[in-house]
Amino acid sequence: MTAPPHHDARACAAAPESAVLEGMHPAVVALHDGEIVLLSLRPSFLWAMRFWIPAILAHWLLVVARALMSSAFHPAADPFIIAITATLGAFLIAVTLNWYRRRYVLTDRRVLVLCGVLNRECNEMPLTAVRRIKLAELRAPRFPRRGHAANVGSLVFIDHKETPGVRWELVSEPSRVQQIAHEAIKRYARGDLED
Repeated sequence: MTAPPHHDARACAAAPESAVLEGMHPAVVALHDGEIVLLSLRPSFLWAMRFWIPAILAHWLLVVARALMSSAFHPAADPFIIAITATLGAFLIAVTLNWYRRRYVLTDRRVLVLCGVLNRECNEMPLTAVRRIKLAELRAPRFPRRGHAANVGSLVFIDHKETPGVRWELVSEPSRVQQIAHEAIKRYARGDLED
């Protein structure tokens, strides 16, 4: 489960003149002088699950197909099964690390996506370039024990040429995150943001 989005104006105001994002190496993404982090969040674990589920199902189907082809099937002794299981394990670890290291960041100057495990990548868009924010909510059925729906969705920051720029995929509470982004753009970019 993802922690709720971080939004603390007092903590942002107390940020040093030159800083880096918490938990990130300074070479990954350095904040400009005076830049303030307004929001930093990680996608919902559903982001990783969308890769996990098909990979596990494909693995299961390969094991079943291999078992049907051989009358004396022993998975622990079959080199093919050992190889695909090891590959699956490495893939699931890589996907989980990628999810863990993925960050969606909103500052008073730009919108960023930080991703990658070994080679960190940064996709960014200046706040002044954002014309509108498209919201695509994914509403799952209600969970019987919890009594509420899984509220996740994606945000796409679109520029003045109607070109999709930065995409925040599968964030928790997307309507609330969109509202925070709208407020930040209106306050700091003073652009012609469409509602």
